[in-house]
Amino acid sequence: MLKIRLTRVGKKKQPSYRIVVADHKKAVKGKYIEILGHFNPLTEPKTIILKEDRIRDWLKKGALVSDRIAKILIKSASKELVREFKIDKIIDVLKKKPKKAPKTKEEKPKIIPESKEEKVQKEEESVVETKKESTEEQPEDKSSKENSLKEEEK
Repeated sequence: MLKIRLTRVGKKKQPSYRIVVADHKKAVKGKYIEILGHFNPLTEPKTIILKEDRIRDWLKKGALVSDRIAKILIKSASKELVREFKIDKIIDVLKKKPKKAPKTKEEKPKIIPESKEEKVQKEEESVVETKKESTEEQPEDKSSKENSLKEEEK
């Protein structure tokens, strides 16, 4: 998809822009197909030079305009160009864009990290519990073994 957009040129702290047609996936300072004009925001009044016939050709071929280019075209291009390609409606749509509501995070239960002492205590308790379980099982096993031995002797 082709897009008519600005690409920055000029020195540091002295911006000047070219109005170019480029693939929308290319980098802003990357390759472009054609230069369609210039824009210098530092001069008073701002200097805008457009090749309207080339802009018209690219718009007929299906190129889209960026937001800033739409504003520039409304200010300085012929009224016919703006009406023909409904560029003024692009600006109206941009103004009416609803702002996104801030995302609210669902409250998750807070996990309080345990201190080392608490961890050690829990580990000790679990070790004691497993020992109790194993000792409880053993007497039953011994008694069953004794019973089986007695039965064998008989």
